[in-house]
Amino acid sequence: VDPISGFLIGKKLNGRIWPVAANLFFKKYPSIIVGNILGGITVLKNEDTLELPTQPEVSIYPNPVGTIETLTIKANRNMSVQFTTLLGQKISDPISINANEPYPYSVQNLAAGIYLAIFMNSDQKIFTKFIVH
Repeated sequence: VDPISGFLIGKKLNGRIWPVAANLFFKKYPSIIVGNILGGITVLKNEDTLELPTQPEVSIYPNPVGTIETLTIKANRNMSVQFTTLLGQKISDPISINANEPYPYSVQNLAAGIYLAIFMNSDQKIFTKFIVH
């Protein structure tokens, strides 16, 4: 935004660019970081004033999932997830999940049953059940 006129300014990024979305400023929506072939970097900050909710939002789908299907995991912030049985037996090591990026997880080696996905960040844990059939 032009500070004098208050109008939006067009940004020419030129050709041969590599954009990536990342939640650099801990807002509800990510910013876009654009690198170019000459080594320059441009950060397009999302001006949305909404902060991330205090409670992380996580999703696992489809739920229930068949043994020949792939489970998709998504969180609204960078977290790690670990899978366990209902009795607490570890099925996987912690897996890093990037904010707002779907992460595929194969359940083909799991027996039919109910499992837990434990989402963790520095100060919170969220437990989500999922069913393999």
